Amino acid sequence: MILTKVSMQPDFLDRIERVPPDGPLTITSAVGDGFAPRCRNLLADVKKIQAALNRFSPLEGGPIKKLVVDGIAGRLTKAAIHRFQRKFDVKLRGTNVDDGIVDVDGPTIQRLRAGPEVLIADAPLLFMAEIPKVIGIVTAAQAALSLALARLDLPNPLGSGALGLEKHFHARTNAEKRSTIPLAQKVYTRIQTAIGHIPAGRVLTLDEPPKTEVRSFMFSFMGGFNLPFDPRTKRVAQWEGVDVDRIYITPKARAMTSEQFRYAMIHELAHFVSDADGMPPIDDFAYFHRQRAKYDALTNFLSVRNADSYSRFAFEAIGRGDLQILP
Repeated sequence: MILTKVSMQPDFLDRIERVPPDGPLTITSAVGDGFAPRCRNLLADVKKIQAALNRFSPLEGGPIKKLVVDGIAGRLTKAAIHRFQRKFDVKLRGTNVDDGIVDVDGPTIQRLRAGPEVLIADAPLLFMAEIPKVIGIVTAAQAALSLALARLDLPNPLGSGALGLEKHFHARTNAEKRSTIPLAQKVYTRIQTAIGHIPAGRVLTLDEPPKTEVRSFMFSFMGGFNLPFDPRTKRVAQWEGVDVDRIYITPKARAMTSEQFRYAMIHELAHFVSDADGMPPIDDFAYFHRQRAKYDALTNFLSVRNADSYSRFAFEAIGRGDLQILP
């Protein structure tokens, strides 16, 4: 199985900060896995960071075992900072790595200030609650595809569906559109099937397990929905101890708006239902919001195999093609 994921960064840095019980989180110098002069690990500062990390449960990106708030930046404290940064995909500015350091006013301390459960207290529950709205968005995408197909032979076949096909699936010729539309329709139909009726005993979505650090909002396995499910035994294939027939929601998803969350749901469901019934595997070749030039340069062949194309086309169909999701 191939692990695939949404890799979107929420705009949590712009949110109103939640003030912890002991007041706003401030430190005088950096804390963590570094050395002076940047990282001085002063006793009072380390205590604040240890206490802030302890506010997050393991599912929310916090330490597996609560830290002793002793002001000592030891192995466990440094490991907890690294883990927190990996869970929330907080990287050293200008790099693609977590550095294990909480700067005075960097992205890590800002995420710590925001606290756990910034907007979403129970992400799996929200996933289920958002299903009717997601079905509505996917239905709009289906309608746009049907309209585009009906208008292909008209003298002026432009319309939201046709324009979306060109913009997000990069189907520019009639031949490309005729091959793209039925494939996209099949993917959206499978998405509707996956969330329209969940068999008794089947778990569709869960929080990301504490032991995994996928650096995304949600992750699943290509074709996970297509695996056989026995409601009696509930035994399914696993990857490193993780059931591969469901969608996992990471701590980062708790900082998303409801609209961004629905966007991520469609993206992840495209992975989840792919690689079956004549559908190709759907991977992550480029993201509209993070790699626009790369996204726009995808061929039609790759676009119909790109999960973000399905989210963006669907949101284009409901007039929200301008949805902003920060990198």
